[in-house]
Amino acid sequence: MPAGVSQPPAEEGTVKKQEVAALIVFSALGVLSVAHGLSLPLMGAVALSPGIFPIVIGIILVLLSAARLYSIFKITKTGKHAESDAVEEAGPKKLWIILTLLCLYVAVLEWIHFIPASLIFCTAVIWYTKGKFTFHIPLVATIAVLSIFFLFTYAFSVRLP
Repeated sequence: MPAGVSQPPAEEGTVKKQEVAALIVFSALGVLSVAHGLSLPLMGAVALSPGIFPIVIGIILVLLSAARLYSIFKITKTGKHAESDAVEEAGPKKLWIILTLLCLYVAVLEWIHFIPASLIFCTAVIWYTKGKFTFHIPLVATIAVLSIFFLFTYAFSVRLP
């Protein structure tokens, strides 16, 4: 293609077919992950077994793929796809800003520890992606961070930084 000439956009049907194919591949990877996790030996409590994480990740992959496939094929009464028009594409600028926030999070994690660093990071990312600050943002960040902290600390006996 000559310089300066942009490629025409792909047809919506082609994009949907590619997305469906990718979701099927992810579902298959999820099933393989569960099968692999089940093949690993049990070692004492189920929560401490090496197969628990592949099983959980595989189930999450399958469920998220199934949910996305459902949303692709679900048609509303108006004949349009049920996807929200408010969802905007994540551009390169947004990606770089979130990656920068992630690098800062990792850099300060050792000094201010898991809970404060994670609260600041989660609040900043949600605030940035939402575009405005509401009182729900720190509430959601607090619930998420404390849930992860208590899950790893007490259920998995993993010490977080």
